[in-house]
Amino acid sequence: MKIFNHGIFLILVLMLADVALAAGSVSGKSKAIVWSGTVNIKNTYTIQKGKTLEIRPGAKIFFHKGSGLLVQGTLKAIGRKGKEIVFTSANKGAAGSWQEIWFDSAGDSVMEHCIVENAEWAQPFYPAKADSLYYQKQ
Repeated sequence: MKIFNHGIFLILVLMLADVALAAGSVSGKSKAIVWSGTVNIKNTYTIQKGKTLEIRPGAKIFFHKGSGLLVQGTLKAIGRKGKEIVFTSANKGAAGSWQEIWFDSAGDSVMEHCIVENAEWAQPFYPAKADSLYYQKQ
């Protein structure tokens, strides 16, 4: 019975490890990953070409010093009024303490009802089609 219990435990651990790995990378086997709630970014996070990152309404993305978001695939950050998506510094109120959201040959990315604050840089695009990112200043 002990071997059976250990086997079930090992299967559960492996299943949870697989979920944790999927949540930490957009470059894995799946085409899209979803962020919601509170997300802490300690190093620059890259969405690779052919991959999609979806960020749910009300999510708060906290960037640590020197980190940022590099979009080479597709970013779909679609908030709504009262449930804006916030991209900000992990150092509360520390302007310029995280790098940027950088669109580098990004796919059809969309940012709606998003607040980007305390970044060192704002809106770098290289090269991006003018019609591939929809941005509205508020």
